Amino acid sequence: MHVSKSVVRDLWLVLHRDLRHTARVRALADFLVEMLHRERVTLRGEPERPRG
Repeated sequence: MHVSKSVVRDLWLVLHRDLRHTARVRALADFLVEMLHRERVTLRGEPERPRG
C-alpha cells in the first residue's frame, strides 16, 4: 500500500503600508498571486490532471 505524505504551509505576502499601492509593488504582488494560484497543484505535490 502506497502512503503519501504531504506538508502544508501557509504563505503570507507582507507589504509595507507606504509601498503596497505603488505600481511596481502592486504589479509584483499581483504576479505572485497569479503564479501561485496557477501552480497550486504542482506546489501541493499533486499529479497534474489532463486538460481538455
